[in-house]
Amino acid sequence: MDIGLAVGGAFLSSALNVLFDRLAPQGELLKMFQKHKLDVGLLEKLEDILLGLQIVLSEAENKQASNPLTRKWMNKLQRAVDGAENFLEEVNYEALRLKVEGQHPNLAETSNQQVSDLNLSLSDDFFLNIEEKLEDTIKKLEVLEKQIGRLGLQKYFDSDKKLEIRTLSTSLVDESEIFGREIEIERLIDRLLSNDANGKNLIVVPIVGMGGVGKTTLAKAVYNDKEVKDHFDLKVWFCVSETYDALRITKGLLQEIGSFNLKVDDNLNQLQVKLKERLNGKKFLIVLDDVWNDNYNELLDLSRTDITKLPDSICALYNLETLLLSSCTYLEVLPAQMENLINLRHLDIRNTSCLKTPLHLRKMKSLQVLVGAEFLLGGPCGWRMEDLSEAHYLYGSLSILELQNVVDRREAQKANMREKNHVEKLSLEWSESDADNSQTERDILDELRPHTNIKELQICRYRGTQFPNWLDDHLFLNLLVQLSLINCKDCFSLPALGQLPSLKFLSIRDMHRITEVTEEFYGSSSYKKSFNSLEKLEFAEMPEWKQWHVLRNGEFPALQNLSIEDCPKLIGKFPENLCSLTKLRISRCPELNLETPIQLSSLKKFEGMKQIEELSISNCNSLTSLPTSTLPSTLKTITLCCCRKLKLDTSVGDRLTLTSCELVPRACYLYVNSCPNLTRFFIPNGTERLDISCCENLELLSVAWGTQITSLECEKLKRLPERMQELLPSLKGLQLWNCPEIESFPDGGLPFNLQLLVIDDCKKLVNGRKEWHLQRLPSLRELYIIHNDSDEEIVGGENWELPCSIRRLTIDNLTTFSSQALKSLTSLEYLRTCSLPQIQSLLEQGLPSSLSKLYLSDHDELHSLRTEALGHLTSLQSLEISNCHQLQSLPESELPSSLSKLTIYNCPNLQSLPVKWIASSLPKLSIRNCPLLKPLLEFDKGEYWSKIAHIPEIYIDDEVM
Repeated sequence: MDIGLAVGGAFLSSALNVLFDRLAPQGELLKMFQKHKLDVGLLEKLEDILLGLQIVLSEAENKQASNPLTRKWMNKLQRAVDGAENFLEEVNYEALRLKVEGQHPNLAETSNQQVSDLNLSLSDDFFLNIEEKLEDTIKKLEVLEKQIGRLGLQKYFDSDKKLEIRTLSTSLVDESEIFGREIEIERLIDRLLSNDANGKNLIVVPIVGMGGVGKTTLAKAVYNDKEVKDHFDLKVWFCVSETYDALRITKGLLQEIGSFNLKVDDNLNQLQVKLKERLNGKKFLIVLDDVWNDNYNELLDLSRTDITKLPDSICALYNLETLLLSSCTYLEVLPAQMENLINLRHLDIRNTSCLKTPLHLRKMKSLQVLVGAEFLLGGPCGWRMEDLSEAHYLYGSLSILELQNVVDRREAQKANMREKNHVEKLSLEWSESDADNSQTERDILDELRPHTNIKELQICRYRGTQFPNWLDDHLFLNLLVQLSLINCKDCFSLPALGQLPSLKFLSIRDMHRITEVTEEFYGSSSYKKSFNSLEKLEFAEMPEWKQWHVLRNGEFPALQNLSIEDCPKLIGKFPENLCSLTKLRISRCPELNLETPIQLSSLKKFEGMKQIEELSISNCNSLTSLPTSTLPSTLKTITLCCCRKLKLDTSVGDRLTLTSCELVPRACYLYVNSCPNLTRFFIPNGTERLDISCCENLELLSVAWGTQITSLECEKLKRLPERMQELLPSLKGLQLWNCPEIESFPDGGLPFNLQLLVIDDCKKLVNGRKEWHLQRLPSLRELYIIHNDSDEEIVGGENWELPCSIRRLTIDNLTTFSSQALKSLTSLEYLRTCSLPQIQSLLEQGLPSSLSKLYLSDHDELHSLRTEALGHLTSLQSLEISNCHQLQSLPESELPSSLSKLTIYNCPNLQSLPVKWIASSLPKLSIRNCPLLKPLLEFDKGEYWSKIAHIPEIYIDDEVM
């Protein structure tokens, strides 16, 4: 069948289902007819006709491709059903509107009584005409119903067989039906077999689309795939087809599994318990086919948009059942008349940081699920604790703010937090205050004890001196996964958290009165290791913390990430034998040591970190030396920052052997920053990337034979390693920043495999560029030369050569740069020039025709761009001209037809554009801060507008035209 006909039939079937929903026995439409004493029989008659039409719809869909009369009948039926749907939608809306205004009569009042009277008058006329309009709709459908027999569809009425309104599907697949879906099938199979689907969580893979496009066929192909069959212990296919019924579906799944007794009663809970038992511990695949959702007007999804407020008109969507606003980070307010949404069941406001849950939501009697609520307590517009008690609809995440407005324990009890069994993520926050009411604070927090289902908990700015006992109750918080204690400045001890069985993430920050972490922190258990499940531990901003007591009893067996920051007085030990640790960060802890001064090579605790991959140490002035061989070989990244006493006492150079000066055998990335005592450094042979910056006294880098480093970045280095070409054969990137003392590259030149070279603010090196011999580097792809001083002292003239392999070139502030250097660059694709006094002659002598991107910036000597400058650039795609203050005109000839983006900004004297030569295919034009051009480009008025209006994207001073 033609796909267009199939989709059309699907739309018609969907529209009929919507009409049946409106005509439901308990619907608002029937109630309104009864209330206003209208003819209910008309609704029953309409439903009977629609049922008869739907019965023949399936055969009519099949016949319309070959029978033009049937196709014409289907088109008429579509128009008639659309008319009926629009009419019933209008009636249903009016019924809901009157219901809302009946419940909230004050909302119907207006400042102008005449407007109110007019609304009532319109409603009266509306009801007077309902029966007449409904009879007219029925007549149109009756005409179509009478034509059924003439089209050969009458046999459906003659059959005694029970009719199925929807055709049920099975899992059997006919491969001859499948064309061109191989990629989609492969992606679905990969998703089902991926690691994400191998965990304990339920994975849902929806296949969504309008009817008739092949969703079931796709699902069959995946369901019957051999890999899928082998992967899952159990597979079940069930065709939902009709209205979603959990009881019927559960029975069907149990029958498919083969464990359903047909005599069992219809107890949904017992059935689902039985289903859970059969699925428990198995990898299973359940396909629910033909799940329909025609309630398109009952769901509004605005998630992840930039809206700041919702329009008041949204409160007139009386049918709306679900409103999704999650991650609307700019949303500030909800409409004041939200209670008008009398059918709203589900409201999701997660991750809306600017939105506080409005007080009027408590008037929404139909609300069943509120996700992500953030309640602001106190004040004329704030919530009360008893309001929280009545909010039985809270799900997912919940934040309670301004808890300092709660007076005492009795008021806190009113929130009834222990009954919020659907809240899994809770944040309790106080505001800063100088009030001294520690015991009251503890009593309040004690009463805010959440339900045992809580998984994430944050307590912020709590002002008590101790935490309540429930916080370290491992039987109560047995599901808690994440805990954050933030800015609880008056607490002088930490709760005993070590025996919480599910705790994986623990953050303790800004606790000003904590002086030591004692044995109590680990909890009391003689047989169980403390923090058995903890994977990430963070201490930060603990200004008085001095000592961390260590049990040495195998605590933290699962810890992967340990971070200690801004603890300036911490001098004690931290746990040893962290066998699962992969990332260690120590920052701004200048006194953290075992002995003075600290040497990493003496820290035996690192020997127990057999899985550590990342080590970061910053602002630790006690660190004086680097280890030689004690750190684990698993380390991949080392960062040393602001360790002002770090130095290497061992001499380095060619005399050293690899074993005596190796830092970490297999470290891949090494970052050293702001270590002023570091004067010389040996590059370990396992390092792939080395970044050294702000080490102003670093004079010498040494390299071992066979070092595999591929990227080297240095700032303020005084000398490059000797024999680089020989010792660094794998080096692909070299970046030198602010190295004014480097005069030349080492003897023998740079490594042959070098692909990237950046030289920024290296005065002496740039002035000796004639001796660079870059033409010897056959792999060089990118060259960036940024000079921040005059180069008048250049020796030997400007005749230096570049390799033809270069594809990206940036030249900044080279006074004597000559066009001769560009002639050999036959592969050049990207060119950026800045502050070149000779730019005019450079352009006139011709740029490489291979250019696809050209950027001209800060050329005050450039007065015009002539035809010969750009005309031959047949591959040019992007042209950007910026900060050329004397530029007055562009070439008066045709710009390259290949150009897809033209950008001009900060050219105050530019007077004209070659608008008649701008290629008709130019997709994007952007002009900013060009005051003489702006009036010429004014929308619908400027002289140039008619000639550029065809361009799809036009930006003038950042405004989209």
